[in-house]
Amino acid sequence: MSRKSKIMGLIIALLVVVGLIVLDSSNPLLSIGTLFFVFGMAGSFNDYTENKVLDHILKTASFTVPTNIYIALFTAAPTDSGGGTEVTGGSYARVLHNSWDAAAAGASENTGAITFVEATASWGTVVAFALFDAVSGGNMLAWGDLTTSKAIGSGDTASFADGELDITLD
Repeated sequence: MSRKSKIMGLIIALLVVVGLIVLDSSNPLLSIGTLFFVFGMAGSFNDYTENKVLDHILKTASFTVPTNIYIALFTAAPTDSGGGTEVTGGSYARVLHNSWDAAAAGASENTGAITFVEATASWGTVVAFALFDAVSGGNMLAWGDLTTSKAIGSGDTASFADGELDITLD
C-alpha cells in the first residue's frame, strides 16, 4: 500500500467549497464559480502537511500549528509536491486569514471575507488556490483547483465571502 493510500485511509476526504467573487467596475458583484475540493482529486494536503499530520498522529514528531495562514491564488495549479504558478505583479499579495470557526462535526469555515487587493494589472487566469504558513515562500499546507477558472483584470478584486471557504475532514 502506497504512502498516499495509507494517509488517505486515515484522512478519508477533505472537501472545500469555495465561491470566488470578483468585483469590477462593469459588474459590482460577479460570481465566478464554486470550487469542490476533495483531497486526492482536485486538491490535497501537500506532501509537507501529510507528513507533519501523519507524524503527529503516530507520535513520531509534534506538529506546531502555523502562526498565520495565508491564502494564495494560482494561474497554474500546484501539486502535492508544490510547484504551480502563483499570481505575481499587479499589486498581488497573499492574504492573511486567521479567522476560522471552531471545527464541529468535522467541518470549519472562514469567518469574515478573504479579500485580495484590487488588481492594478492583469493577474492572468486564476485556476487554483493554496494555503501557506508565510506571506511569501514558506510551506504550502493545502491546495485546490477552482471548478471555474477566472481571468482577473486590472480593477478586479478577488474575494472569498464569509463562510464560503468550508473545510471538512471526514
